[in-house]
Amino acid sequence: MCWSSYDLSVPEISHSCLQDSEPSTPKRHSRARTASMCEANSPKSPPKLLFDEATYTEGCEWVKRQRGIFSRSITDGENLDIIALQLGLRYEAYIKSKLPGRPVKTNFTETVAKLLRRSNASVIAAWNTFLKSKTLTPSRATEGPRGKKLFLFKRTQGLSRKIRDWLFERRAHRTRTVAKDVLGFLIELDIIPATIKEDAKAYATALRATQRYIKHLGYKRGKGKNSASYEEREMVTQLRNQYVINMTRFQKTRRIIYTDESYMHQHYKGPDDSLFDPTDDRPIPREKHKGKRFCFIAAIISADPNIPEEQRTPDQKAHLLKETIDIFSPDPKKHDTKDYHGMFDSKYFKNWMEKLLIHLRVNDVKNVVIVLDNASYHKFLREGLPKSHWRKAQLIAACPALGINLAGDETREFIWSMVKQKLDMIEPEIVEMARKEGLANLQQSNLVN
Repeated sequence: MCWSSYDLSVPEISHSCLQDSEPSTPKRHSRARTASMCEANSPKSPPKLLFDEATYTEGCEWVKRQRGIFSRSITDGENLDIIALQLGLRYEAYIKSKLPGRPVKTNFTETVAKLLRRSNASVIAAWNTFLKSKTLTPSRATEGPRGKKLFLFKRTQGLSRKIRDWLFERRAHRTRTVAKDVLGFLIELDIIPATIKEDAKAYATALRATQRYIKHLGYKRGKGKNSASYEEREMVTQLRNQYVINMTRFQKTRRIIYTDESYMHQHYKGPDDSLFDPTDDRPIPREKHKGKRFCFIAAIISADPNIPEEQRTPDQKAHLLKETIDIFSPDPKKHDTKDYHGMFDSKYFKNWMEKLLIHLRVNDVKNVVIVLDNASYHKFLREGLPKSHWRKAQLIAACPALGINLAGDETREFIWSMVKQKLDMIEPEIVEMARKEGLANLQQSNLVN
């Protein structure tokens, strides 16, 4: 016999002790040893509960609160419990009716409703559905305080991607979007039938389902963090695609020369990984200014793709062209600009380009493509061509040389538009210099480094 570890005044018999015991052979174990074996082989008994009306009321209130948290509506599992209790109570009544004496009348619906703390209507609906079709009453479980709502449509990843792309296009066109718009989009996709528009109640149900789906996707209402982002022009995208196509073709047969300019201040700290004493808490004075600005320009050349890698000489491998390195500190009085591009001009770059071409000619480097970015001093035209600031009389005088015939009554803006079309067809002077040396020049028009 095992004693409860919670209440020693209530003895309980362990099933494991009964299974291990043999009536024909008396046990010689002591009482203490038997009790310890029973406690080790059987689960502990629940604590003793002093049940009264207050306990019953408190327990019922607890069940009501838990249903408010999880689900107030009847689930499929509770419908099964209702049917099981109805069957059990009715079977007990049937057994008792076979016994002598007057049978006791029982209201099974009220008994089940009282035991499960449900309404009589819910119990009757579950029992009648079972009797008629041997099925369960459709669950009204809803999402939120009332449970989980039934979905009107399948929540697939493909649908979420379609809604995301559709919403992005509307945001890009500054079109306000609410749940009704999303519902209209679902109707256009035939995910929700269009007939719901004819029934106000069905439409309201579909709108609530759409709102729950929007909440499930994590969408929010407001301006959005990416509303002020910059977008590339379509022309830039097309030029980049063409650049990638050309470079993919050139790098298989030609050497590529990349050029670029940049700058660095005198007090540049770099990664700031210098040694320091962590116990030295003395403050280090900050620099009063950034110091001088040092501008530099250089070019690098790729390896020769026509020669196997193991047979390449140092000059045929990818390397920095040291002869093209130029570092200078501009005079801030002459170059009053915050952008380092203002430190360079067309005259300076033309002289530097001549230095690069001379180096290629001296070292017999041919079959190369020179890559430039979209800086204005990279694509300047030769001297003598019209400029955007020219007066109308100057533009008229330059038109015959460009093959432009004027009637005499055109405005300056119209004349300049015609002149600019002709100028766009003329290659920059840097390109002409490279072609004279027998080199191909690839320019990244409208693409910034």
